Order: sequence, then C-alpha cells, then structure tokens
Amino acid sequence: RFGVIAEPQITHTAVQGDDAAFIAVVSDGLTGVLTDQEIVDTVKGCSDPHTAARRLVDAAERLGSDDNATALVLRLPGWDCPMADLTADHRRRRFDSVDQVKRLRGSMLARPLHEPRDPALSSVILASPERLLKRIFATHQRPTRPADTPLPVCEAPTLRLTVAQIQQRVRASGLRLTLVAEPDDLELGSDENSGSLIAVPEVMRMTLSVLGMATATHSPPPLKDCVLTPEQEQTRLSLLDTAKAWRLIGLRVIEA
Repeated sequence: RFGVIAEPQITHTAVQGDDAAFIAVVSDGLTGVLTDQEIVDTVKGCSDPHTAARRLVDAAERLGSDDNATALVLRLPGWDCPMADLTADHRRRRFDSVDQVKRLRGSMLARPLHEPRDPALSSVILASPERLLKRIFATHQRPTRPADTPLPVCEAPTLRLTVAQIQQRVRASGLRLTLVAEPDDLELGSDENSGSLIAVPEVMRMTLSVLGMATATHSPPPLKDCVLTPEQEQTRLSLLDTAKAWRLIGLRVIEA
C-alpha cells in the first residue's frame, strides 16, 4: 500500500500490442524533483520493474526530495523493445550539481567548534526563500484588475523572468543568501562572497545547474569568480522552476 488522494483523477486509455513498454505511477516526492521525461527515461534504462522503481526513488532522494517518494512500475508487452534514454546526460549533470552544492554547504559548516558565536547573529532568522521569490515575480506583474484586489499567487507561475532580471531583483531586495540551515552555523562576512554568504551570480549558476540548464562544456567557475555568460543571463525561468531549484539547493534567506 502507499498513500494516494481519496479520489484521484484517472485518465482511461487503451494499450494494444507492444505500443507501450510500462506504466509508472509515482508520488509527489518524485514529480517534485524529476520531470516526466526524466522519470520515463530512468525506467527505460532498467532491466526490470523492481529495479526501475528503486532507481526512481534513489534518484529523488539524491536530488533532495523532502516528500514521500513512492514509485510503482508495471511492465507491459513493449518492454523488450529498444528504448532510448533521452535525458541520461541531463540527469548526470543534475546529480553532479547537487553533489557540488552539498560539498559547498559542508565547507561553509567547517567553522572551528571553539570559535565564539557572533553576538550580531542573536536576532538572525534563516527563512525559506518562498516569500522572496513571490516578491521577485510579483514585481513584474502588470495589474489586470482594480488596485485594491490582491493578485492570486496561482497566476505568478505562468510568468517567466530572465536570470538577469531575477539577479537584479534579489540584489534590490537587500537580502543576503546562504546554504547554511541553522543560525548557529552562520558566519557573516563583509561582502556577499565571504563567510557563509553566497553571491547572487553563484546562486543563479547553481539554479541553472541543478535544473540541467547549465552549459555542460565548461567546468563550474570558482565561487568567488562566478560570472554568468550572456546566454545564461538571458535564460528564462518561471517561479515554479526557480522555487524547485532553490529547494534542491537548500537556499536560505538571512533576515534580521
């Protein structure tokens, strides 16, 4: 058994002969970090349904899924036909990017245990970036209703901003970003590249990277020398894309 909603919406379809190789039923823990194509391609590369289901769950956990990860794979007559994995390199880059973020977070936590805590951190809160993201994308909306009518949050996900626009809005907010999860582990520096702080260009490079949208022909630049290419700066992201990436990165907003 696994948990599903009480009345799921199921589309009925007919499969004949070897038209289809498998059916994959997955929970939000997988769809939150893997695209539909990545889920299908992961199954394509497996020898049997059990291995496929296990690999799907492993992939979700490796990408930092924080929800229940459940996968059920049913084998159909077309399983034995050749199946091309279209996103293998894409997934490999995403895995490498998430691993890199974990190493970077570990280096930020490497502060000596005997080092005294900065008194200035007593009132610091490390918040989820959700509110910041909504502000970033809401500022680009043009009013389509009376000014006293609030804009529903559900409309923002359809908007796509360039990476350059997102960077500009993050900087305009005056908020600083970090990968540290606990205030006690935070080390503030004099600029956005020091201590536990992370520069906005580096945040956006990692955002593109964990989404599999970064250029694969070059190694990631060092943290303090991160400069995005014009192509990267013009890449457009939705609120949902950016929120997904920042959740995978483990980004926190420093609020005092």
